[in-house]
Amino acid sequence: MNQINAWGKLNQQGQSHPLTAHMLDVAACFCAISEVDSVRRALARAAGRPLTEIDLIRLAVLVFLHDVGKANAGFQAKRWGHTEQALPHGWPAPAGHTHEALFIFGDAKLLGELPAEEMSTWGAACWSLWRASISHHGRPVVESSGVAVEIWRPVTQAGQVVYDPQATLRKIGQCTKQWFAKAFQDGPPLPQSPEFSHLFAGLVQFADWLGSGTRFFPYAEPGEDRINGCGSVPDRRSKKWALTTAAWRQALRFPRACGDSSSLPASRGFSYRFSVYS
Repeated sequence: MNQINAWGKLNQQGQSHPLTAHMLDVAACFCAISEVDSVRRALARAAGRPLTEIDLIRLAVLVFLHDVGKANAGFQAKRWGHTEQALPHGWPAPAGHTHEALFIFGDAKLLGELPAEEMSTWGAACWSLWRASISHHGRPVVESSGVAVEIWRPVTQAGQVVYDPQATLRKIGQCTKQWFAKAFQDGPPLPQSPEFSHLFAGLVQFADWLGSGTRFFPYAEPGEDRINGCGSVPDRRSKKWALTTAAWRQALRFPRACGDSSSLPASRGFSYRFSVYS
């Protein structure tokens, strides 16, 4: 009996997008957003210092881990929610993925599958920023006694494991260290001001919104190399976002006439770029 791979996005037709692929899409969006001058200035002001390349790569790791809670079996059970098929035997009741993610931090076996020990050298702010990332739906996540332990345990049918949340976390941990290797080099502690955490949380939410759109981030095809596709197939992994406003500000400073839009620049932005951090 083959084990089910974790999904990160699912449509009404039953098509799914792998969890690690979605997490990578969102991290890639954050990397692109952080290249915008105004965003970089805001980050530096909130941090109280300019951000280094290591800072940004480490933040990208925390963005990548925003959906780590989706590894739980209760969330994966939602794959049957859009059909009339009953929940298969052995699966727990459907669950969320934000408050549920905090359970990982209290379970040594689950947390051990992620590079948490290495990330602990990034400074005390690492954990609050990770929680801010997990809170990407807007409301800060808190520990909840209502989280069922079963959602983080293997799902078995006929004596065989069909889905294992710990194995999914292991894959996420491996992808983190492989795709963001430079984040684990020596660097300064991450900024720890509350202002920085608030700004980071908003950017994660924005990146998740952008990275969840199938127009520019279609579901991964079987056998697709998502990490290399992000950098080498810009026509499929690109979107021009109108975040750079310098040209518009210049045009609006000298309008030709009220209601005359001929002096406004054509919609421009920046192309999404993502490179493997190694």
